[in-house]
Amino acid sequence: MANPSPLRDQIELWITSPMVGLQAGTPSTTATTFQVHEALLRCRSRHCASILRRADTVDAVFSRAIHLPFDAEVVATYVQSLYSNALLWHIPSALWLKGIGNNNRLARLYVLAEYLQDAKTTNAVLAAMVQASAADVYGVRSLPSPSMVAILYRGTREESPMRRFLVDVVAGFAKEHWWPGCEGGELPQEFLFQLGREMVRRRGAIMGAMDAADYLEVEDGGGDALVPDMTGV
Repeated sequence: MANPSPLRDQIELWITSPMVGLQAGTPSTTATTFQVHEALLRCRSRHCASILRRADTVDAVFSRAIHLPFDAEVVATYVQSLYSNALLWHIPSALWLKGIGNNNRLARLYVLAEYLQDAKTTNAVLAAMVQASAADVYGVRSLPSPSMVAILYRGTREESPMRRFLVDVVAGFAKEHWWPGCEGGELPQEFLFQLGREMVRRRGAIMGAMDAADYLEVEDGGGDALVPDMTGV
């Protein structure tokens, strides 16, 4: 008779543990509670595990509900991924086949997972985004849209690996058609600063001598040209 697998034992522990509510709600939305097995939540989220450990020791009035300042849709997506151990099954295939361009749900899922300190989910989202932004058979890449960048930059910590990925992928592969979506001031200034610094760092070619004629405006009227006084330079 085969011995039970460690994974099977782990699953049995999860599904026999008490339930804990994840209470989703923002100031502009009605609170919604999702029930999750406590052992699974402790295993995946360091944030929730810390709250539950405190409840075990000092918080006698713990209501067995953990409030999350996120909307119900993204918390539902997170709970689905917990129990399915999958990331992309709930994302419409047509959207995914077009790349990750406007998949803001995926961006919000990453922000929630980082808030919960769930490294398995953040790693899965980041790996999926790296894969989706790879060149297709025609050499075309689908990059994160400006709206995705804005969600991810505003919702993650300064040292987040997702921020490094966003800077790297835009600095390395963005074409001119990517930028018109940025003209409305949607992108965070911090992202633009880090992007500019990275693009300067990556610049391989050293510029040759600069010619003033490349920058001068067309002058109206006649007369002698003004000669700049360079004696003090």
